[in-house]
Amino acid sequence: PIRICVFGSSSSKTEDSFVKASYNLGVLIAENNCICVNGAGRFGCMGGLNEGCLSKGGHIKGIIHEKFCVDFGEHKEIQDLVICTGKDLTERKQLLMDNGDCIIVLPGGVGTFDEFWESVSGKCLGMKGMTDKPICLVNVDGFYDGFLLQMRRTEEAGMLYDPSESYFHSENDPESALKWCINQVKSLKEQKQTIPSNETNNQAFNGYNTLKNNDKNTSMTSSESRKSERSIVSSSTNRDSYYYSIFFSAMLGFSIGYFIAWKKHN
Repeated sequence: PIRICVFGSSSSKTEDSFVKASYNLGVLIAENNCICVNGAGRFGCMGGLNEGCLSKGGHIKGIIHEKFCVDFGEHKEIQDLVICTGKDLTERKQLLMDNGDCIIVLPGGVGTFDEFWESVSGKCLGMKGMTDKPICLVNVDGFYDGFLLQMRRTEEAGMLYDPSESYFHSENDPESALKWCINQVKSLKEQKQTIPSNETNNQAFNGYNTLKNNDKNTSMTSSESRKSERSIVSSSTNRDSYYYSIFFSAMLGFSIGYFIAWKKHN
């Protein structure tokens, strides 16, 4: 089954319209036989998401930091629960990304913003295992209009390497967001299945080895050639040194003999 990772608010003060949209997303995830991966919260959008998924007997994988288990912030009905440790949420965020085939982002606060932008950054840089994972905002009631506007402004200012639409997608309702993500994941899996067969890969591997061996032989030939050149240069240098020593010895002997004869004459 496709694993849908969802970010969203955990605040009990979250607006009802957002909680309702989250509940609907949970229902849809279960009805599509997908796995719902999220932060395991029982309030806000996360709480609504989990309630909706559980109402249809869906499978939830909750990933929560131990800090939030102290005040019973985790949803008690989640059976598949991973409790993270650490001085911050780095491990938890990475596990959420690792356990999802795509990411859907519901309305949320700074924690949700942090998760979202770290995912986008990882996708952009080809890091954190996010290279091929679709990201979709659920822009309920225009909640994320500010993000979309900021991305367009950033693109206009020439500070994006790719078109703003390539970083993440946006839909106005949970059903459209889930449908887009499922289609994207399926499309990516089909593309991976069209990779050349093992025979083709073996041919490519053998071709690579041939090139590597040729490069090695060429390198050895070049190395031997350089050694030969060094040997010739060394021999030439030694021969020249020998002639120079004879010349200077003869000159020295001649000078000494001339000096002695001059002294005797005077």
